[in-house]
Amino acid sequence: MTAARRASLARLIAVGIVVTTASGAGQRAEAAAGPEPLRILNSFKAEAIDPAKPGAHWCYEFAYCEYPMQAADEGGLEPWLLSSLDPVDELTWRLTVRPGITFQNGRPVDGEALAASLQRQIDLFAQVTPFLPGATAEAAGAREVLLRTSKPTAIVPALLAERSLFPVYDVAAVERVLAGGEDRDLAGAGIFTAPYAVTELTADRLTLERYDGYWAGMPALPGIEVRFVTDPQARILAVQNGEADIALYPPSEVQDTLAGRDDIFLRRQEVAQETLRLAPNVGQPPLDELAVRRAAALAVDYEALAQDVMGGLYDVAQGMYPSDHDYSLVTQRTDPAEAERILDEAGWVEGAGGVRARDGQPLQLILLTYPQQPDTATHAVAVQDQLGRVGFDVSIRQVEDVNATITEEPWVPPPGSPVAFGCACIPARGVAPRLHSLAAMRARRALRAGRNRTLDADRPSGWEHQGWDIAVIFNGTLSLTADLKPFPVVVGPAYQGYEVSPVRRLVTYQTAPAS
Repeated sequence: MTAARRASLARLIAVGIVVTTASGAGQRAEAAAGPEPLRILNSFKAEAIDPAKPGAHWCYEFAYCEYPMQAADEGGLEPWLLSSLDPVDELTWRLTVRPGITFQNGRPVDGEALAASLQRQIDLFAQVTPFLPGATAEAAGAREVLLRTSKPTAIVPALLAERSLFPVYDVAAVERVLAGGEDRDLAGAGIFTAPYAVTELTADRLTLERYDGYWAGMPALPGIEVRFVTDPQARILAVQNGEADIALYPPSEVQDTLAGRDDIFLRRQEVAQETLRLAPNVGQPPLDELAVRRAAALAVDYEALAQDVMGGLYDVAQGMYPSDHDYSLVTQRTDPAEAERILDEAGWVEGAGGVRARDGQPLQLILLTYPQQPDTATHAVAVQDQLGRVGFDVSIRQVEDVNATITEEPWVPPPGSPVAFGCACIPARGVAPRLHSLAAMRARRALRAGRNRTLDADRPSGWEHQGWDIAVIFNGTLSLTADLKPFPVVVGPAYQGYEVSPVRRLVTYQTAPAS
């Protein structure tokens, strides 16, 4: 790798750190001892190491796996573990592996290893199936792989960068361990290529250590410890008391708590990379009715949610994507009077206490929240009030595992139809948008056939307009974007210059405390 290329790569993946000065013996002692392991508190658990299992995607955020392609901080896509990605024909892509990369166990990453990694994900990981059904990956040389799809798939580069789909790993090592053990036994097997390697995964923590043979340079930290702490106040207090360096998913009220303090700091992305969405259960009354979903979408005050309820921590959502994205369109507006008119025309008549009913059935909804995202509870109270003003009877229910809950049929028992809060990542500028797990799961089957086509024959084809397609389909009918969320974190003094990555790569090999 040339010096220029290494410098360019460093700029792309580095997490910026403010450099301060220390003095005298203290500075020399710190330099001799080196930094301590980074201590992170997360509300969600990393539930698996095997990338073909759900719950393994945290490897991207915490720098213990890498991908063929990556979303660059400046927008668009570029090779990561690949040196190039080239279309051969409408069904075939040629992937060339960057030279000199090894897995953490020392095995070289060549064409055969990459092909095995891609194929295992295609065969075993359910989230890949909608995008690449029947695809095959085959080594075509020492460092080359041919990826063949069953139909033209323009978004292959974006899929290879998507952080939940194709981390590169040593399939032979995984199969060897799993033949006589279980997922947690993959800790210590060195199956990834990243700067930090998993040494332990338990119910309450993830432990990583530095991989000295990392291809891009020596990792700055000796290791990382991620603890899983559901209570948001406990996460904040741990940072305040010096027991942790970074706390993820702080509640919105943390802005008031930290105002004027110089021992704990709030940081967030400059531009939202995540959304907080409301996904209705369209398979259960009354949300199986388009008029009800449209009325609910018009009754939500998106500006009030972001500015008043969240105190400006989030951005106002006028659609699914930030306005600076090419495929962003204004698809959401607030009009309670229009919501009431729609419900009137649909036969939902206002009754006692302002609650509407039809044929003796009240217009009831249940908002599902979950503790790992404390702001879902705050949003729920506000949305309950906003929907109540146009005649909905809304209750709130907290569930421990929202993903498990919404995969059940029919989610929750009547009365009421559930709306689940969920987060979904916003694709980087220039990256094809795609649907995410919490956004109207039952609608995916209808969308798959048209995923690579536009809905309007006069509208140009291309990745940007897939965003248009999805936005039109989701416009007030299958999913609402409550807020655009510039991902916030709370940090202690050693990391006060921490910058939250635009693509939410929370740790890189250069992440280090100020010194």
